[in-house]
Amino acid sequence: MRFEKRKSVNVKGMELHNERKTENHSNTDIDLEKKDLNYDLVKCENYKKKIDEEIEKRYKGQKAIRKDAVLCTEVLFTSDKEFFDKIGEEKEKIYFEKSLEFLENKFGKENIISAKVHKDESTPHLHAIIVPLHSDGSLSMKKFIDGKKDLAKLQDEFYEHISKEFPQLERGMSSSETKRKNLSVDDYKKKTNYLENQIKDLQEEIKLKNKEIQNLTSLKEIEKGIKKNKLFTGFSIGENELKDLMGIASQKIENKNLAAKLKKMSESW
Repeated sequence: MRFEKRKSVNVKGMELHNERKTENHSNTDIDLEKKDLNYDLVKCENYKKKIDEEIEKRYKGQKAIRKDAVLCTEVLFTSDKEFFDKIGEEKEKIYFEKSLEFLENKFGKENIISAKVHKDESTPHLHAIIVPLHSDGSLSMKKFIDGKKDLAKLQDEFYEHISKEFPQLERGMSSSETKRKNLSVDDYKKKTNYLENQIKDLQEEIKLKNKEIQNLTSLKEIEKGIKKNKLFTGFSIGENELKDLMGIASQKIENKNLAAKLKKMSESW
């Protein structure tokens, strides 16, 4: 779960991206041929218009809203691709519905003006938009989330909420524990996509190495053959054959190294 405050100047760009209203996206991971798979949990045709309507209807502040005021907050919900692949599309939708339910309970259903699920990128995710209006008529995200402690508490609450339906999920380490800087929604998506592509490349490389090894005599049989100075086909081992056998052994070692690298990358992510 990632939060990012948005001011008036950010709203249009956010809408163009979330609603796929342009063919030109900086995110190269988007597959426009799959954009019809995206769906709404809360539909909104025009973000700025809807925000202005809610403010006009419910804002009771004495002062005019500043031009640089935070008008809304964008929330991103996701998990790793492997999780979504395992649970299937029906459960995937429940995951996002439960995520939206969490926001509605914490910030008020009337404040969620948009909730869009993207399935045209490598990993499904939900973009939800909160307008921080309160029962006293004020507009303030700080009243909802005031600092890192509130954010950490909110992450704990979300994990408690979502793990009731999905107990296989694990609570990630907080930034106070890892000492890492929290990423913006855009940067988080970029890093997620990069890591997933790296993992995918490593998985493909491991598959290729496994196929190469499966097509060759097992190392134990090779060792026996070397000791007898013969292959099981009855031919003596020459210099070239010996080089090939050494190559097989190095491939086996390389394959183990790739698997270890993949495991380490998955754990750090």
